[in-house]
Amino acid sequence: MRSAPTVRSVETADDMKVFVRFPWRVYANDPHWVPPLLLERKRFFNARHNPFFKHAEAAYFLAERDGAVRGTIAACIDHDLNRFHEKPLGLFGFFEVFDDYEVAAALLDAACNWARDRGMQVLRGPCNFSTNQEVGLLIDGFDHDPVILTTYNPPYYQQLVERYGLAKAKDLYAYWLDAGPLPPHMLEAANRVQQRAHVHVRPLNLRDVRREALVIREIYNRAWSGNWGFVPLSEEEVVEIARSLRIIADLELSLIAEIDGQPVGFVICLPDLNRAVKDLDGQLFPFGWLKLWHAKRRINFVRIFTLGVLPERHPVGIGALLYSEVWQRGVRKGYVAGEASWILEDNAPMNAAMQMMGGRIYKTWRMYEHPLIPVVP
Repeated sequence: MRSAPTVRSVETADDMKVFVRFPWRVYANDPHWVPPLLLERKRFFNARHNPFFKHAEAAYFLAERDGAVRGTIAACIDHDLNRFHEKPLGLFGFFEVFDDYEVAAALLDAACNWARDRGMQVLRGPCNFSTNQEVGLLIDGFDHDPVILTTYNPPYYQQLVERYGLAKAKDLYAYWLDAGPLPPHMLEAANRVQQRAHVHVRPLNLRDVRREALVIREIYNRAWSGNWGFVPLSEEEVVEIARSLRIIADLELSLIAEIDGQPVGFVICLPDLNRAVKDLDGQLFPFGWLKLWHAKRRINFVRIFTLGVLPERHPVGIGALLYSEVWQRGVRKGYVAGEASWILEDNAPMNAAMQMMGGRIYKTWRMYEHPLIPVVP
């Protein structure tokens, strides 16, 4: 007879190693999973290095059954998110589990209880740990590898969380875009923008990472403020993200749009580094760096990671111009296809832009919510 699952919090460095390495067991036979780099995971979970934790708190849990770890989950409160939306939200992420409902339910119970004990009224997720990071439970598109900085999970996760009672909050789309001639209507729209507004488009200047990061933060925080789940980026966070992305981003496809010398929009594109790190098994040493360097040179797939335009400049058509520039530059560089993600299901302008570019939805992630009913003594 199987024992009932038990859940304990991560307390020691050894516990954290088990937590971080557990996905290797879940995905041992999954040809599409891409192992995270252990060096990056170590830094991400370190509150001294990750500025996210200056406005957030988190707890980590391990579920055990029959003497073995069978699942993991993290619970988090992002105080900036809650202040911005004026809503007491708890978050969960890093949810990994074998196909065992009792273990999954025990993990979700632990996250709910932790958040409820701190006064939260709703549990939302999965996200690792905010919409500025990796978010969503993959519910279709399992026949593709995950693209850089997107989530991946087994199909049975959806059944587990929905059986527990989590309900859909929002779907997020990934569009597939094939390289080729720029659609004529896109080229015409971009030309009209240039003629009407005399927009100057330039690549990011990495000689001054902090300045460029703060330019992007100003546009991003204003452009995305009305979006579901948005949380403003702090100065420290955006600088940390910029420093990590500068070795990843394609600078010829990461652009700032300016009018009269003033930044009004930006786009950042990332070559799909997952294709280079997949075979490293999470290790950069001793020879992972060399393998990564060689593999990176052959990447021909790119992700449109983020784009933002100042709200007052939307009528000008800056977004169309940036998409046009990325498309044409990407084709010249030899990219054969790309992913634009993630895009909210009810973001009509962005979905229309993707369709205008000939994109098709090929993956969907789902964000869930669950009410945290107070426990009556």
